[in-house]
Amino acid sequence: MDEVPSFTVVNPKLGLLNKCEKLTEKEVDLLFLGARLIGRAVEAALKEKPGVVLVIDSVEHPNLDYQEEGIAAAVAGLIARKFSLPEPNIRVEFDKSRNRYVFHFGEVV
Repeated sequence: MDEVPSFTVVNPKLGLLNKCEKLTEKEVDLLFLGARLIGRAVEAALKEKPGVVLVIDSVEHPNLDYQEEGIAAAVAGLIARKFSLPEPNIRVEFDKSRNRYVFHFGEVV
């Protein structure tokens, strides 16, 4: 397995450190996408406070009907709940012809 990126600075108030070695490079990119989806709101909420680095030690999911894109939505929702922020607008619909969910992430910072 190739080495995957482990840290990203979303903005001056939010960083994300991935310590979960079992994730693919695409899954790590989706972790970072999830943080970027909520990054502006975190930055505004912490404007006068020190920044934070969120550490991802593990990711658990059922193997049944798993789609990588769900990681971005899960991370954005987790961060929103942690800071009592509204969750970003992520629209999800099921595409019967492809037999999979389609995620629409909206604006990404």
